[in-house]
Amino acid sequence: ARMGLSDATIDALKWRDEFHSDFEAICGADRAPQFNVISAKRKGEMHCIEPMPSTFSELQRVDEKLGLTSKGMVFTHAAISSTSGVVNFPNPDTKVGAEWLGIKHCKSDTDVVEKANCVEVPMFSLEDYVAKYVKGSGPINILQIDVEGNDFDVLFGAGSVLDSTHYLEFELGYAWDKNLHVQDAVKLLDGKGFTCYWSGEHRLWRISGCYFEHYNFFHMWSNVACVHRSQKLLYDRMEK
Repeated sequence: ARMGLSDATIDALKWRDEFHSDFEAICGADRAPQFNVISAKRKGEMHCIEPMPSTFSELQRVDEKLGLTSKGMVFTHAAISSTSGVVNFPNPDTKVGAEWLGIKHCKSDTDVVEKANCVEVPMFSLEDYVAKYVKGSGPINILQIDVEGNDFDVLFGAGSVLDSTHYLEFELGYAWDKNLHVQDAVKLLDGKGFTCYWSGEHRLWRISGCYFEHYNFFHMWSNVACVHRSQKLLYDRMEK
């Protein structure tokens, strides 16, 4: 797939070279391999939701250069949380790609520098976003959530979106509310038909049905991958 689509003219390597960030990618996702498209081309949508004004402006510039919107990609300047409205979001001196900043930095009295540069941006629950911006009525094949500690809020506001999602990932880290634990998210998702795993390099460790009390105190940066049990081929592969 090419950025979630089957259009071989979408080149993630050109995207990486064109997108100018003031910060090096922390997780190395920009160095992931690009695979050949071997299946028949099908229509689809790939939504990129970015709340930071400076980063969104760079996304728009790259889109204009590479023509990605015409190929099924949708770029939206917004934040995703549990409710809809407006929210203050950091805009750090117009720097692009500061991926560790989030909504909480505009609420904390200790983050003086970031708070001074906060601006209002639109905010949607995931359910409201899908209803407003997603044109298709088919399933959501992949849902990736990385919102610097507000991942649980996104899941809480997902509602019926989870019923049509095949696979999702979210992040666990230091920024999470310490009163919330990965078990809370896993239980919510289990009720929606998902089985979840710690996502490692070339390996998965099941969380659903294998929960340890230690996880209640574990707040290091980690990724959780969940598959809907209706997707038997993928589920069986993740179970191996």
